Amino acid sequence: MSSLPGWLWSLLGTLVEWLPGVPAWRQRWKLGNHYRQAIHAAADRLQPQVYQACRRVLKEREFFERFFYPLGVPVRQEFDEFLKRIKSSLPEIEEQQLRDQLSTIYSELAQLLLADSAFVKRGEEIRDFLQASPEDDEPSEPVRPIAPPASEPLPSVEEDADDAWREKVAEECAPDWPEQEIGCTLSAALELFCQAARFPTGDADLDGFADTLRQAVRDYLFDADGSAKLVFFGNCTRLLEPCLKRVLRLADPQRYQALHRPPPDWHHPRYDPTLADFYGERGFDFNGAPQRIAQAARQAKRWRNEFAHGTPRITEREMANGFVDLWLTMLWATAKYRRELESALFVLPWQAYLEKLVERWREHVRRWVLLEGQELPSDDELSLAQLTAEELPPEGSEDDAEGDAEAEDESENADAEDETGDEPDESEEGDSEEEGETEDESGDFEGAESDEREEEYAVLRELRRGKVHDLFDQVGRLVLIANAGAGKTTSLQHYAYLQAKTLLDNPRCSQPLPLYAELRFYQTSLWQLLTAALQVGGQRSSYDESRLRREIAEGKWVLLLDGLNEVPSDRQEQAFRELEWLIEQNGQARLVITSRRDVPLGHLKLPVFRLDPLTDDQIVDFLKRHFPDKRQAETFARTLRRNPRLWDWGRNPLQLWMLVQVGLKAEGGLPEKRGQLLRRFIEYLLRREESKGPQTPRDIKLDLLSEIGYQTRQSGRVSFSRLQAWQIVKQRSQEMGYAVDSAEFVREVCDNHLLADQGEQLAFAHEMYQEYFAACGLKWRYEADPHVVEPLQGQAHWREPLVLLWGLLESPQALYQRILRDEPAVAAECLASAVQPKADEQEQLRQRILQVDYWKASDEELRKVLEAIYVLGDGSLLARHLQERQRQNRLEGIGRQIAEAFTGEEPALRATLDALKQLGKSARAFSQPLLQSLLVHLVLPKPHELAFSQPLLQSLQAKDLKVPAELQLAEIPSENGTILILLGREELQSLQAKDLKVPAELQREAAQLWRTWRDEYKFAPIHLLLL
Repeated sequence: MSSLPGWLWSLLGTLVEWLPGVPAWRQRWKLGNHYRQAIHAAADRLQPQVYQACRRVLKEREFFERFFYPLGVPVRQEFDEFLKRIKSSLPEIEEQQLRDQLSTIYSELAQLLLADSAFVKRGEEIRDFLQASPEDDEPSEPVRPIAPPASEPLPSVEEDADDAWREKVAEECAPDWPEQEIGCTLSAALELFCQAARFPTGDADLDGFADTLRQAVRDYLFDADGSAKLVFFGNCTRLLEPCLKRVLRLADPQRYQALHRPPPDWHHPRYDPTLADFYGERGFDFNGAPQRIAQAARQAKRWRNEFAHGTPRITEREMANGFVDLWLTMLWATAKYRRELESALFVLPWQAYLEKLVERWREHVRRWVLLEGQELPSDDELSLAQLTAEELPPEGSEDDAEGDAEAEDESENADAEDETGDEPDESEEGDSEEEGETEDESGDFEGAESDEREEEYAVLRELRRGKVHDLFDQVGRLVLIANAGAGKTTSLQHYAYLQAKTLLDNPRCSQPLPLYAELRFYQTSLWQLLTAALQVGGQRSSYDESRLRREIAEGKWVLLLDGLNEVPSDRQEQAFRELEWLIEQNGQARLVITSRRDVPLGHLKLPVFRLDPLTDDQIVDFLKRHFPDKRQAETFARTLRRNPRLWDWGRNPLQLWMLVQVGLKAEGGLPEKRGQLLRRFIEYLLRREESKGPQTPRDIKLDLLSEIGYQTRQSGRVSFSRLQAWQIVKQRSQEMGYAVDSAEFVREVCDNHLLADQGEQLAFAHEMYQEYFAACGLKWRYEADPHVVEPLQGQAHWREPLVLLWGLLESPQALYQRILRDEPAVAAECLASAVQPKADEQEQLRQRILQVDYWKASDEELRKVLEAIYVLGDGSLLARHLQERQRQNRLEGIGRQIAEAFTGEEPALRATLDALKQLGKSARAFSQPLLQSLLVHLVLPKPHELAFSQPLLQSLQAKDLKVPAELQLAEIPSENGTILILLGREELQSLQAKDLKVPAELQREAAQLWRTWRDEYKFAPIHLLLL
């Protein structure tokens, strides 16, 4: 064909113009190119995701034929439909932004069409449309879709040059492809083969394979006949060996290296494996392939060997069959390692990003876990994988409080109803069954629990609990909440590090890539944040947003989104909307979101887990790891234990780390309030930085940081622009007469690790730092005008700064009274932040709670009071609060409120137990939320407390202890608070044989307590205690 004379080409072109339909095809093709060029011309003025969305819409054949090609369609209708389709794929971007960017494309399009004589009229229509105001346009009549003639296929605007030969290969191989035996479709194998062919291997002999392959196959299929076709077929056969080498090198490097080891009888140090080696058991083992594939592999090898020694005589039919055999062989080799290849091709390009995650974790450990000068320990030595979390009851799962209250009022008539034979309704079924049980004279139940009751309890959902990393893997989609410094970021970064390390060690393990993103740097959209998180070395990520969306939906990424509470306040609504959309539209996407407790999470429809505080053993282990010698660690541990409040501070990892840092250099004893702890710690950090070289004077640095903290907190932003930081520093320096260069100061505090630098965006290294400096900035303002705190008290993001401010003031009584009046929960937090709270302040808080009018108080007021009670840890106040709410019929949402207010710390545990004892029979209305909150925190006794043998303790912790129907509930006081444990009568006898020392009086007390709750109060916590 290429050798035809020019006059013949001219004649053929004239004939083609006469053929029906061809001019229309050419016109559509030219128009499509104009649209494509317009999009490219406007690319630098478009958001990357908008650019990609426009390209996708343009490729939709049905859309092009309905709206673009029929030039009679009004421009506005075409524009609105284009906009609608883009909006459907980019719901997170405002419509006006999309409209403006699409107008930019149409402006470029108008210029292109006006320059083409065939489309001048359409160009003028678009120009007039862009110049007209929206009011000038009248609604247009809908246009019926125009069905294209069957003889006029519309080519893709960006037709892939490989499509023709790939389609031909697929067509030739389809009849012989044994899909059922291989477990892979031909199209999937061919697509994977082409991806692997283009992927660089780092071997100069193997790279460039894709170009050689494409040229050889296209020459054979389209550009040859006769003897030339035979030559091109020979070129194709020579691709067999490099293809097998590439596949094996990418999919199984160890096996590939093993093939390069010299055989025993080889006398040279270098050995290049032959095609026979790749065919054998150490390679692809074609003898074990399906029959048709094994036959094709033998023929492909034969033709490759014959062409290696010359040009054989071969018929056209043999050549066609040989081409198919060659492709069947290469495609089967690809499909054999499909899982490994897919993983490798996806993971290997992200090695630099994975290395960034590893280094980010190591830097996090150096900054937040180790002491100065400590060497980086191994993963096992850090013991971070031992952090645990428990699930909270989902919203809407609590019992109907009003139904429980009514059941309580009617309980006295239950026996009469049983006598008349009335059937209980579903809401009272459990209670009626309990009351229907008969008792013997001793008060014990006759026989075991009924099957019906066991079925009733079995349907209740079990709340999950476990190690944080195990929950990430097992649950897959969850929210992890905790207070500041409890380990949310550390847990998330450690998980990202472990996943990255695993993938770097083995990119073929079919494990999703971790995508760690800090939500405090959220600016325009969630997708912009995610693509920015993939940056390496400060270079802007060019990763296609639509591709990232697709890969997330396919489960190729696990999203680790840190700090939902740190999203700027003016962006929170948009961020929540995008997260809800992401969760709803991507049911298989794995993601973990961390947040503090004061963020509404119900709309996300994800299970919520609360990070547990450190246990006693974890605190001791932390101290031993961080102090220079064991004796020092034990001395410091005894110092903390002498004051229960200091020991409780240590249950927060960040506060424990600060206590250690301050304790190592303590002068004048340990701090008395949390605000003082932060002040001493910040001073320690500044002294450390001053020892390294010249710094801004400490008092000036503290003042400027306080101003940055206050103003950024006031604006509701955890992150802020570099320009904003410069402006704050400049303004404050001018007010105070400081000779400080703004840019240099910001660089200095970033080097001090007080601010985190993310290019043009900055943030305090930890939100607790911002809260402390905001409290410092508020302090001098409060001392000048005490009324300044009034508008801040009801704002959630000012809660912790107010608590810290209370700890920083020399005379905090006036501030305490202001907070106590409006925010009792914050007042309780203030007292909890003190090592020795004053008795009169505690009594004032008690009186504030007792004076609540439960009839008139708002739901929000009652929630704050319940939270204050749990912080105080007062069981009497909790019992009274619940009784009053029941009396005034104010129990709506009580389950969720208890779950949110329950901290899991010893005061809350003690308050719940005391309240259950005092409530007695009336506890029925609150049984599920109270006990559920209590028992997800249940920690079994230590071996020395009940003389458990270690194997038995492990068995109990694994929950594989078989508990019979009749149980005994033991309430065991210990030095760390009250502990609950369930023992069955039969199991108790077997445990006695295992040296479990349970005193007789304790057995009697446990049995009596159990009978009281079960029989007298008609109270059934079996299902809850067995969670």
